[in-house]
Amino acid sequence: MAAPLRARLQSAIADASDDVRSFLEGPRGRRWALRSGRGRLGGLALAVLALVVYLPGALSMPPVDRDESRFAQASRQMFESVALPEDQRDEKRHSGGVVVPRVQDRDRLNKPPLIYWVQAMSAAVLTGGEPLDDAIWMYRVPSVLCAVLAVLFTWRLGLVLFDPRAAWLGAALLAVCPIMVWEAGQARADSLLLACTTGALWAMARVLTSKQGGALAALLFWVALALASLAKFPVPLMVAGLALIAWIIATREVGSLARLRPVTGLIVFAAMTLPWVFAVGDRIGWDVMLESLSNETLGRSAEAKEGHAGPPGYHTVLLPGLFWPGSLLTALAVGRAFGVGWRTRARIGDDAPPGLTKRVGSLVVRTLRGRPGRRGELFCLCVVLPSWIAFELVATKLPHYTMPLYPPLALLSARAVFAAGAGSLRGLDSLGSTLGLRLWAVLGIAGAVVLAGAAFVASAVTRRFDVIAIMVGAPILLLSLLLMLRAARLVSLGRVLAGQFVSLTVAALGFATLTGLALPNFGYIWISPAAAEAFAEADPEGLRPMASVEYHEDSLVFLTRGRVERLDEDDLELWRRRHPLGLYLVPSDGAPVLPGDDEADRPRARVTGFNYSSGDPVDLELHGGRR
Repeated sequence: MAAPLRARLQSAIADASDDVRSFLEGPRGRRWALRSGRGRLGGLALAVLALVVYLPGALSMPPVDRDESRFAQASRQMFESVALPEDQRDEKRHSGGVVVPRVQDRDRLNKPPLIYWVQAMSAAVLTGGEPLDDAIWMYRVPSVLCAVLAVLFTWRLGLVLFDPRAAWLGAALLAVCPIMVWEAGQARADSLLLACTTGALWAMARVLTSKQGGALAALLFWVALALASLAKFPVPLMVAGLALIAWIIATREVGSLARLRPVTGLIVFAAMTLPWVFAVGDRIGWDVMLESLSNETLGRSAEAKEGHAGPPGYHTVLLPGLFWPGSLLTALAVGRAFGVGWRTRARIGDDAPPGLTKRVGSLVVRTLRGRPGRRGELFCLCVVLPSWIAFELVATKLPHYTMPLYPPLALLSARAVFAAGAGSLRGLDSLGSTLGLRLWAVLGIAGAVVLAGAAFVASAVTRRFDVIAIMVGAPILLLSLLLMLRAARLVSLGRVLAGQFVSLTVAALGFATLTGLALPNFGYIWISPAAAEAFAEADPEGLRPMASVEYHEDSLVFLTRGRVERLDEDDLELWRRRHPLGLYLVPSDGAPVLPGDDEADRPRARVTGFNYSSGDPVDLELHGGRR
């Protein structure tokens, strides 16, 4: 019974994909795609696609360690500092107000304030101004909206640089890639940074590459750049600055800088950013402010922070997975962009002298003597290449650092897909491309299907069997698998455009299922929710002191509204004497025994699982609160 059903599904999928391909590649389909790709229908379709992929995880995932929980807790304390009555405010948690973000009693100045302001406003609106009614998803709403905005800005950037079909497809590829899906569902600064930076690139492209730019576009560029810097300094300044320098060198248009109205722009930039800088410097002291700024800029560049190290090439190696399915032709897309965006006197290897050193030297000379070609491809190269090299050289590395460069990469990749469909993409039949396409298919099956399926199985085996989640998720995963096999088949037959569109569907279904159903039900990794529930059952009124020994994850801080104290083992005995009715979490073999306190030392609850942040198994017991 299963085999005939699968065969019928495969046949239906093949027929549907052939119909779509025939329509899109026909004259009527091309006209429809060009018209829809630039109009409201195209924008609406992109927004719906993004929301379908982003909302499931944003609404259902528990607080994630470690950065998300820190961001959300700092935003909550900022919200509480103005919304709680004065007699309910805590001096340690709320003394920073809306100027200095704080997590419990510690200043958090490694990120500028815009994300905290936006998240606090989101929680204020969604709770009606009642901080005690908040939830983690309220702090994720800005990330979802900013991710959608980044997709739409990418689309508008593509309309400036390329035709509407490539613009729409590039934005769609960005919308469904794993790094976007994950960051859109996290209460962090990266989606906000991406939206502002992409908006700045859109305005810059209007000024530099087309006749659409003017004073208004230049003003938009500086406003977006200031907002991006208030989200995550100094990344947007590096991306925009290196792109502008590369553009001037490549085009020899020294007047490009003047077209951006730098004097007016710098005034606007300073007016938007310096008030907060002066307010923080006055509040905490300029020496502390400058030290924090130095650590987050020069410090992260010179040495790896918080163990986040990686060799040069780190981001390039991760790109095929983090940008899937858009990574189908990305390597060829960059090569194509060089060919049409920067025209050298000869192609690589033509009439080059023998020997590797001489060949490289000849290539460098010919490149320097080249001339600009198509301005769309050239602009994308000027944005991507200098900053990508900089990210590879910086000592501190995390997968999401290169996200501001994904929009132009997505547009180049989409343009290459249409070139492949037209038969004009060089190198598609090479051995390297063949191996790359096979890797792309394997990543699709593993990422969009196997990963979600493994999470379902692990959920059922380790904690509980969520029947509803399995009933909803299993058919979606089966459909995703069949679609992925069809996409790989289409690509192998040279129908790259159709295969790319089918893989978009696979990514949307698979990643939404993973973040919306599979991971939230994988209870074994969600230790803090179980620990917070144990605290709540032991103290329903929420009045007793609480502490945690060794398990210091920020998600537990968020779920206990900042009340839990993080202790070392040596501090527990003194804490217990000071708080005889207090509740405390300790490792199962780490509860000290006080004289005459045998009853209090009996565990009230036990929490076990796996700490994905540290990579260690966890076995905790809840004690105290009996006397």
